[in-house]
Amino acid sequence: LAGPVALAGGRPLPESVAATLGASGPLLAVGGAHLLLALFALAVTLARLPAGLARETHFETLMWGGGHVFQFANLAFALVAWAMLAAWGTGRELVRRTAWAAAALALPVLPILFLLAGDPLGWRYRPGFAALMQWGLFPAALLFLAVVLAPHAARRGSFDAERRAALWPLAASLVLMLAGFAFGAAIRGSDLRIPGHYHACIGAVTLAYMALTLLLPESGAGAGDPARTRRRDRALRRVALLYGGGQLVFASGLVLAGTWGLGRKTYGVEQTIANTGQTAGVVVMAIGGALALAGGATWALAAFSRWRESARR
Repeated sequence: LAGPVALAGGRPLPESVAATLGASGPLLAVGGAHLLLALFALAVTLARLPAGLARETHFETLMWGGGHVFQFANLAFALVAWAMLAAWGTGRELVRRTAWAAAALALPVLPILFLLAGDPLGWRYRPGFAALMQWGLFPAALLFLAVVLAPHAARRGSFDAERRAALWPLAASLVLMLAGFAFGAAIRGSDLRIPGHYHACIGAVTLAYMALTLLLPESGAGAGDPARTRRRDRALRRVALLYGGGQLVFASGLVLAGTWGLGRKTYGVEQTIANTGQTAGVVVMAIGGALALAGGATWALAAFSRWRESARR
């Protein structure tokens, strides 16, 4: 990416954000490649699955490989969103390029192709994709934090006070992602610790995108009046606290209930809460879910309000 980057209507991104987006080309390319590879995995698996499988086995196997590959694209695009939020909140372009993190995310491509060449019902298919996601995601994220975000945060110079609210969802998204990695390391068997792990990680990605949707319409010098900017900043902080905090509490409740033996993919009479730990986990889940729902509603109202204001101009 080169030259000024503009949104619809010709409104340019802030210079620091545009430069950061331009430096994120390797991550965007790797994310796009993994997205295409996920679709390819879906097609290959569909073509190789034999007829007559039980419905549950068919669809779980069909989505297994492509779904795990898609998480690499999710992380690549989340890293770009983090970089943009950091540039937005500080008013400074990121001092390091993102090629190292992109290279780390590109490493699993050959193992993915190797797994797709085998039988989707074979012994290596399911554990192979699970291991790739387990060991292939967190190194890239930690490398990005170490060589891109940490040097940027430590760089001397005052933060841009007018855009500092963008750092709230960035911080909340980072905490959620790191918590998701920690929850993933705690997984032992098939229980609610598994959805606790991925709800935290996917919540981190979602929060970063939610923040960008509130920032993008107001980009560019003089694009918004002070009152609109203050409303946007309040919304960013509330979404970070409510949605980010709610997802963290919700995921923690899942992990707590799973640690005490509450299984996943159980419904109705099969889902029996057998002890105090499981009860506590379910209560924590309910509290976190309510907070996250409030955060999502806050974001939706703010986004709708800003869209309506933009449509009037």
